[in-house]
Amino acid sequence: DIPLNKGHGSDFLIFLTAFMTFLAIFAVSIGLSVNIITSNWVTGLQNKITIEVPAETLEGTILTSEETKAYAQKIAAQLANIDGVYEVDHVSDEKIADLVSPWLGSNTDIRQLPLPGLVSVNVSSKSPQLINDIQKIAHRVTPNAHVNTHSQWLSEFLNVIFGLKVFVIFITLIIFTVTCVSVSGAIKARMAIHKTELQLLHLMGASDEYITEQFQRHAFWISFRGALIGSFGSILLFCLIYVILLNFNFLFLPEYEFSIVYKIILLGIPVIICFFASYTAKRTALRELARMP
Repeated sequence: DIPLNKGHGSDFLIFLTAFMTFLAIFAVSIGLSVNIITSNWVTGLQNKITIEVPAETLEGTILTSEETKAYAQKIAAQLANIDGVYEVDHVSDEKIADLVSPWLGSNTDIRQLPLPGLVSVNVSSKSPQLINDIQKIAHRVTPNAHVNTHSQWLSEFLNVIFGLKVFVIFITLIIFTVTCVSVSGAIKARMAIHKTELQLLHLMGASDEYITEQFQRHAFWISFRGALIGSFGSILLFCLIYVILLNFNFLFLPEYEFSIVYKIILLGIPVIICFFASYTAKRTALRELARMP
């Protein structure tokens, strides 16, 4: 047998595999988190329309919170009778205050400020005719009303998210490629170091498959140890992020949980890295052995 475990190259490959496993798990977890959050947001806004009654009219007059509230309630009452509208909700002053408090600060007395009136409308579909009817009713109550279908910014937001997902996939592919190239380079270096032993094994009648199995086994156990270390490091990072999110109030981040499928994907990353490292070692060893006399 070939003494492949001796030397400092194994330690470097373990470190490299651990680092690549850590990066792969972190990158994929970001991609999965983005996918969950955006799915929830899109589901919540896909068939939702928001009507705003600003505190400032078109003529520049400042309305009180009671006046904007009265307009919003009147709009909500009239929209409840339209076909295609299955839920109308007048947003209370407390909810509006919660929405603007991150920008105004917790010490600001929001009740003294002229708050806009908001109406949340859930529709069966955002057909042009239905949106036109909603706009007519809202403008009939007050020309100051703004009807927001969220379509434009939602489309732009989804384009950004798609680009982010493509970037995560690209980074993950780079990580796997670097891992395979590193393993291949390490196997070539090992074979160069033990060239005399390999030639002797050939003279003794050892088959290429027998020799290749040693390098494949060596690469698997090195990548296995590195994958374990990288997985443990990613778990520590996730625990740290969880503690930070637990102690600081990030209003823009909704609560979510990975499904069983997503957990299996994350757990499968170290396994895939070990498989790729083992397969790369096998192909590299066979290719190098075929070049030997």
